[in-house]
Amino acid sequence: MQEAKYWRALNVVHYKCHACGYLNEFQIEKNKLVFGYSYAAGTAHFAGGDGVAFPGITAYVKGEGLVVRLGREMWNVMPIKHNTA
Repeated sequence: MQEAKYWRALNVVHYKCHACGYLNEFQIEKNKLVFGYSYAAGTAHFAGGDGVAFPGITAYVKGEGLVVRLGREMWNVMPIKHNTA
């Protein structure tokens, strides 16, 4: 998941597709991926669509990042670095 970044405020993973370059946004729930998009309406929000079953996937926050587990595999998704200047 080297292309993935985690936005903790929205609990959203941003991932750039290797094949087409499209930026996907999704949340990870137990055994499910929920794809959607983030938007601002005063504050940031995530609008999720229907979830896609993904048996065995789980995630938990660690510091500012996210740890994703699937079976014996584990990935650390680093946080998005926001410019404050």
